[in-house]
Amino acid sequence: METISTRRGMTALAATAVALSMVATGVVAAPAAHAADKLPVSPLWAPLPAKYASSHRSYLRPGCKWNKFGRGLQLCKVYSPAMGKRIPVEILPSITPHNPKVVLALDGYGTRNDHSGFIANGNLQKHLVRRNVTLVAPISGDYAAGSYYTDYESPSGGKNYKWETFLTRELPSYLARNFQVPRRKHSTALVGLSMGSVGIMNLAQRHPHKYSAVNAMSGYYTLSSPIESTAMRIGARAVGMDPKTLWGQWPGGKWRDHDPSLNIDSYTMPVRVSCGNGTSMNGSEDLPEFEVIAERASNYQTKKFQRRVNRSQNSKRFTFRIAEKGAHNWAFWSDDLYRKGGLRFLLRSLGLR
Repeated sequence: METISTRRGMTALAATAVALSMVATGVVAAPAAHAADKLPVSPLWAPLPAKYASSHRSYLRPGCKWNKFGRGLQLCKVYSPAMGKRIPVEILPSITPHNPKVVLALDGYGTRNDHSGFIANGNLQKHLVRRNVTLVAPISGDYAAGSYYTDYESPSGGKNYKWETFLTRELPSYLARNFQVPRRKHSTALVGLSMGSVGIMNLAQRHPHKYSAVNAMSGYYTLSSPIESTAMRIGARAVGMDPKTLWGQWPGGKWRDHDPSLNIDSYTMPVRVSCGNGTSMNGSEDLPEFEVIAERASNYQTKKFQRRVNRSQNSKRFTFRIAEKGAHNWAFWSDDLYRKGGLRFLLRSLGLR
């Protein structure tokens, strides 16, 4: 029998599907600064502290330029043969060459075209500049909107999304060739938010030998369920893609293969999953509707995923943080990463402190 809580969850997820399509079509903007939760912004041309400078960080690689947020960041155009186009990626080299340790950060849906939110709002480069690790942050924007960082079954709508191929094959080859990052097992820590959480959870369960840890914030995890799959198909359609080219015709095709909740035993690394509850960090009620609805839906999804994990034989690998406040914005994500242990969790998996 359908309970009140179930109906509320389904309502939130249905509303999120509409919200995703609104972002994709430009009806509303992705999270931006507002009165309730003032979002952090990275300082422009922040210097690279001398004690963290090195010859490996001192020169531009081919096809790159210095990033306006400084700290040794480079903005690089990485060609993807699979997609037939160049993808902008923000990269902070490690202090020393021939270092396999990487933090790969995947942004959300409907974000900006010039920088990753992890750079422009999350200021992740500031927190990693003193670590001997390569930071890699592909820019989402129009390059990845509605992609869910996966390989679509076939092109449609003028797009040929092959993000899984790019992230697991082409980008590592580029990093090895241009940034002297050797390819090693379990040497990349994954962090993602919203759509980026969908991406990293599938990368980790489909290529477990590559990754040391997964930190998923404000994500969605039971992707083959009716409501969740509807939200994803609306998101694909909103950017001009035929939803059937995603993972085939739902509920068949490869939908179950890409559902984290049905592949829990495939995770061989530590996984941290977090969400807020759709309220502001400072107690104000002045939040954009999208940030409230999307986070409430993630809260429902995260609890649903947690129940499935707890029933599995692999539950010891998972840690859940379901916060009592926080919306779908960088006020919550920054707090979760830097004050509530998200970044420490990732660095620990790489043997860093």
